[in-house]
Amino acid sequence: MQFKGGYRLTDPAYGTLLASSKRFLYTRWRVAGGQLGRPVSARTLTSIWSQLRRLLEWMIEEGLTSFSELTPDLCARYASSLGDHLQPGTITQLLGVVTSYYEMRDHLIDRMPSFPWQHQFGAPTELARSGRRPRGESWKHATTEVIPLRIMRALVQKALDYVEVRAGPLLDLRDRIAKDAEHKLANVKIVHRRKYPSGFSSVHANEQEYLRVKASHRWTSAERRYLIEHGYESRRQLQFDLVHLRTACYIICAAFSGMRDSELASLEVGCFVKRKGFDGETFCWLKGTTYKLERAPKPAEWMVPEVVGKAVSVATRLAGC
Repeated sequence: MQFKGGYRLTDPAYGTLLASSKRFLYTRWRVAGGQLGRPVSARTLTSIWSQLRRLLEWMIEEGLTSFSELTPDLCARYASSLGDHLQPGTITQLLGVVTSYYEMRDHLIDRMPSFPWQHQFGAPTELARSGRRPRGESWKHATTEVIPLRIMRALVQKALDYVEVRAGPLLDLRDRIAKDAEHKLANVKIVHRRKYPSGFSSVHANEQEYLRVKASHRWTSAERRYLIEHGYESRRQLQFDLVHLRTACYIICAAFSGMRDSELASLEVGCFVKRKGFDGETFCWLKGTTYKLERAPKPAEWMVPEVVGKAVSVATRLAGC
């Protein structure tokens, strides 16, 4: 390839740059690293090369012949040279390849002398630090719509109330009514068998289904008393609250883990575990499966606060597991 001024990367004067670039690209392809902590695909490698090419062109114009000459001061000058005509996302990618080169230094010969982005060199390097926007501002540029903080706060507070305060009484009430329903069904079967000893046909799929529906339409005094004691006028209201409880468990797991929908859907009974770290501290984890950016589903773990364990426990009991 030919740069401005007719220079080529294959010119003898730039032999070190050529060899270093080839080694970096091969290392980035074969060695786990970067923000995702794994080797990149061939398609991503092509994108990295286009970003690296921009850096190489600037280095040649500046008279640099190796990456070992790239001090933080020069990296800041490169960041400033990109100007204001590029989109912030494009600038982040172009500067990210500099960070990536530094992060792979243990596998390279022509190494950068130090971390490329220093606070004292101003705003351009703030965008470049770690090859991405500062975490506190990245949500402003997200392509996925973000839930406003005031709404998210209200959702999580309500979900915590359901999981930590209301879950126990709700599930106890559900279990008492379910036990009462078993007695109702048994009594309906006895009366029905006396009246129709040979059975009879109906619009339902079978006789058992008919009896189940018939029993569900009956209210016992005990069931009515249970519901009234908990502030419900009907079983339907209780069912709505149980659905809200299930939703609350989802919100707690999602909000405190950052997991995607597909990853949350992979959670199974026993997914919440506690383990002691090297310093004796106990940490909580959710065990699931990650799918995005993976060639095949891959087991993964997410560190979470202990309240997520409560949500998992409630969800497990709610499902009858």
